[in-house]
Amino acid sequence: MNLEKKIYNRILKRLNNGQLDDKKKVKFWEVKNVVFESYLPKVSKAQIKVFKNQEKRVMTELGKQKHIKLQNIGLNTVQTATKAINANKLKLNIDKEVKLELKLILPILEDLFEKSGDETFKLIGIDMNMDVSRPEIQKLLKADCRVMAKGVTEVTNANIVKQVTEGLKNDEGYNDIQKRIQNVFKEAKTSRAKMIANTETARYNSNANEQAFKDSGVVKAKQWQTQPGACPQCAMLQGKIISLGKNFLDKGDKINDIIYDYMDTVNPPLHPRCKCDLVPVFK
Repeated sequence: MNLEKKIYNRILKRLNNGQLDDKKKVKFWEVKNVVFESYLPKVSKAQIKVFKNQEKRVMTELGKQKHIKLQNIGLNTVQTATKAINANKLKLNIDKEVKLELKLILPILEDLFEKSGDETFKLIGIDMNMDVSRPEIQKLLKADCRVMAKGVTEVTNANIVKQVTEGLKNDEGYNDIQKRIQNVFKEAKTSRAKMIANTETARYNSNANEQAFKDSGVVKAKQWQTQPGACPQCAMLQGKIISLGKNFLDKGDKINDIIYDYMDTVNPPLHPRCKCDLVPVFK
């Protein structure tokens, strides 16, 4: 991070009882957003690679289900593909895909967590470094990555089954169903990969913040800091303060009539593409 020392000094100059004022909270977010933006392309590229590998395996399995039969039409004999395609056999093995995600993406997220934590220590004026080799940190990082990988694979499998089922229902041939599956991965390698990268980069960035807060010994709580132009739901959380280790929202909680039932919101992001973060509340 090539940030000038005076930027840190402005942020670290606390007011009154040692807390950051609103302007310095925004500056804190801006500095951490530099970390976020620097890792976003790396995570996105790795996720695209995951989808490419998955596509090859699914298309290979689909090819095994292509049965050719001969059909006499007039004086000519032509080959036609049967449509005996088993959608469930095309589904990706979740355990194997989780291992692939851990192999390709976890090292990048570990590096992000370390660099993000180091930046947070600097911002709160603590001469420490984030040690991601600690067993408790490794457990946290791997658990989060497994949850992400499992969810991503489940969505991909659901999309594959849906497209194959619709194709067979419409009496489509092998080539049409093949195109349907290719479109599933085309969307996965573009918009879905970007969304996943944005969400997970934000998650590891904010989680590193909280870990640094805990390690520092000078922070007593965490505060939600929205990104500029935040959505109405995130705006409702702006400035909310809770103890370290606690959830901002529990699974099933509601904001503006929207129920968040995917998982507990320990830290930002609140939703896909959310770029909110944490700022410290000092002792």
